[in-house]
Amino acid sequence: MSIIYHEHDGDARQIHTKTITIIGYDALGQYVCEQLRHQPVRLLVTGATHDQFLAQSHGFLVEAPAIAVNQADIIFLNVPDETISELYMAWVARGLRKEQMLIFKSGYAITYGFIEPPPFIDVGMISPRMTPRPTASSTHIPVFVGVWQDSSRRAWQHILGFCKAVNLLDGGALEVSFEQETQIRLFVEQAIIPAFQRIMTSATELFIELGYPIDGILTDLYLSGQFSDYIEAVRQHGLLGALNHASKTTQYGVLSRRDKFNDIKLERLFESILTDIRNGNFAKMWAKEHAEGHPHLDKLQKTYESQDLWDLEQQTLDLFHKG
Repeated sequence: MSIIYHEHDGDARQIHTKTITIIGYDALGQYVCEQLRHQPVRLLVTGATHDQFLAQSHGFLVEAPAIAVNQADIIFLNVPDETISELYMAWVARGLRKEQMLIFKSGYAITYGFIEPPPFIDVGMISPRMTPRPTASSTHIPVFVGVWQDSSRRAWQHILGFCKAVNLLDGGALEVSFEQETQIRLFVEQAIIPAFQRIMTSATELFIELGYPIDGILTDLYLSGQFSDYIEAVRQHGLLGALNHASKTTQYGVLSRRDKFNDIKLERLFESILTDIRNGNFAKMWAKEHAEGHPHLDKLQKTYESQDLWDLEQQTLDLFHKG
């Protein structure tokens, strides 16, 4: 059975008086910094030039990466998967010392061996499943947490103490391995989201062929937020609970048509995608693509963005945003 940690499981005093370095000042970095601003810690922010400039404008103490890493007790490596290994080697690796803790926001680099931390530090993971708003005081967002290396025998206390200090235990923190976090997240990105996009574009094309107004189609399919209301209901009540809260017409429509989507080809497609994720094929392909300047990605984006549908989508967005 999985372990889920809640607010009473974390003690923010575990990180009090420590020097904490945040590398990367995106929305998640900003949220973490805003929460730590109110804790008795010494907070340093570093990263790319624009990150340092923005953090400084928000009133945080900024240092060069080498200094910030060397002085830290806890380092939160909050950078994208595609650049994490090179930034780790450039900014972090040579400055690590015994009794430090390195926290990742994703298990990607460890899972695929792009980073191999030294044995004398603690290595943990804090991975919110949504990005909290920087100014939020409470998130209620589920979080994945894990410990990959516990050199000090206090890694879990520090992970949960950090989560408590930044209000990331109020939505529950699920203990997972680095591999599980990575593989689940990549599967959502490579199977669920593409399937959703394909369903939406195919449905739009069908309605257009039948003469329905494009603004009405796109509004009801996704621009109105109607679908996000359903996802929010699922988040609160689960798939079954969300359906039980719906009207009888909706329930009958869903349940009487559900079996039409029991296509064995979909299961095989999902299995194939997950296999490439688990055996590292995707990570190797993406590493090579990124190293070459991502020409295939650029080509895919150009093809995708050239579809006539996006002009119609923008026109619909403009229609609702006027005034």
